[in-house]
Amino acid sequence: MMKIIFIFSLFLLKLFITPIYCQNITVVNRLLVKDSLALGSSWIHCISDDSDMLHAGSNALANDAALKNYMSAALKAPVLTSSSRSDSLLSIDPLTRKYCMVPNPMEHNPSPNEVIEMMHIHPHILRFKYFRDMDWGPVAMEVVSSDGTINSMALTGESGMLFAFGRPPFTLKIDNINSFPDKAIGISLYKPRTEISPYVELSRTVLPGDTQTIVVDELTGGYDLYLGLIQASSSSMKKLIMRSETNNFMLGLLREYVWPGKTKDISVTTFGYGNSIEFWTIPFVKTQTGEYAMIWNNPSKYSTRTLTADIYINNVFYQTKTFTGKFSLPNDSTWNTIEVILKDPSEPMP
Repeated sequence: MMKIIFIFSLFLLKLFITPIYCQNITVVNRLLVKDSLALGSSWIHCISDDSDMLHAGSNALANDAALKNYMSAALKAPVLTSSSRSDSLLSIDPLTRKYCMVPNPMEHNPSPNEVIEMMHIHPHILRFKYFRDMDWGPVAMEVVSSDGTINSMALTGESGMLFAFGRPPFTLKIDNINSFPDKAIGISLYKPRTEISPYVELSRTVLPGDTQTIVVDELTGGYDLYLGLIQASSSSMKKLIMRSETNNFMLGLLREYVWPGKTKDISVTTFGYGNSIEFWTIPFVKTQTGEYAMIWNNPSKYSTRTLTADIYINNVFYQTKTFTGKFSLPNDSTWNTIEVILKDPSEPMP
């Protein structure tokens, strides 16, 4: 009899007890855990309702209310106090090309154009602030970004602002038709000296009755564009070829600049420059992304380095200039072509 009872007990144990340990899902009305609960390979010690999540650890779960309050607090604008930084804009460091907070000097009553310009400080926006002596009709412009975005626009009125969008650097094309019978149109594009890198500046002259297409590449950031009426004739035009074979210096002439390792072939007017044409050099530093940054207002030893320049006149070698900072050439009416090749310093850069 005892043997039968023992066998029956084993049967009941297998029937009712074993499924409790073998099943993956257990349904209960309430579950009380006094110490901790294992989920997979992690132990959970508590469920947090702390809305700021400051004390949340790796062994805690947050309930729905805590997560909702935390997200609301994280996405809410901070409360401004007397110590808050409210004079900054998220911009790009011109040397490292990384996002950073930079001081934004703002006047007490900035003009609408200044406010608009400050709102568009963004690496994927090219800004133009333009000025003209007078409104002689629209001037067509096209800006193409490096990712192929085409921005078609036109200069209208005497002044204004234009914006182009896309991935930098940008390429600018200006179609300028001069319908004035007795005046030339001078075009200057330059980066304000408050911006460091890269610096591009050009000067072009469109003679009376002439049409000229200007193409400028490697543009980033913001530029000032000026169009003015000047006295000039075809006899004052010269073909200019400038090349910089240096690593740290840029060659400049008549508001034209050539970056290190680059060549520029243009036609310029020397009208109004007297008996001489002045060339000068400006030192550069190279950024982490390979761009060149001009060193402004820096009385360092770089601006006093001795350089050389090979001069060719009308495609014939003229002379080699050794100079510091700048040098001049005669404004000779018989010189139709001037080629200047800037060489490295006579001694290594420190």
